[in-house]
Amino acid sequence: VPYRTRQVRLIVTASNDSQNNCHGCGPSLSVFEFTAQVGKWELTDSQFAVIEWGEFGEASGSGISVALLNDEVYGVFLKGGSMHQGIIENFTNIVARVQDVMRPVAQIQTGENTEGVPQIAGNTNWTATVKVAPKTAASAGGFRDLIVTMSGIDHGDKADQVQRYRFNGREYAQAE
Repeated sequence: VPYRTRQVRLIVTASNDSQNNCHGCGPSLSVFEFTAQVGKWELTDSQFAVIEWGEFGEASGSGISVALLNDEVYGVFLKGGSMHQGIIENFTNIVARVQDVMRPVAQIQTGENTEGVPQIAGNTNWTATVKVAPKTAASAGGFRDLIVTMSGIDHGDKADQVQRYRFNGREYAQAE
């Protein structure tokens, strides 16, 4: 975790349930936080079954990162996607500690591709990135805004745009 004032490391684990193996079923992720104290790593927080992430009962093999949402709160960013009826969709889920509980605070669509479905009018093939806004742009709870930069084609029209998401004290929502 990129704190300036202390050293913190995270371990994110996946707990698989053998009965939870459907296409859209992901394992539960748990987060364990360790803080450097007197020359060794001490477990300072553990949060179990924070979110499901992955498919077929398995966690995704990549797409996980950490960024500070404010000076004292990190977000775990989970990139993933799915395909249904030939449509590919990508999402970024973010979990963060709100009132001492680690929980989902955002699910932002970061891509769509309908090229595998010729009967859909208007081609759609776009991607987006999610970044934390600079420190000067803070919203409720001191969380920084999220900047989503989208590019590509959406239903045959150019989809290049930038969206801002603001934390409302509970979750991120698109700012107007």
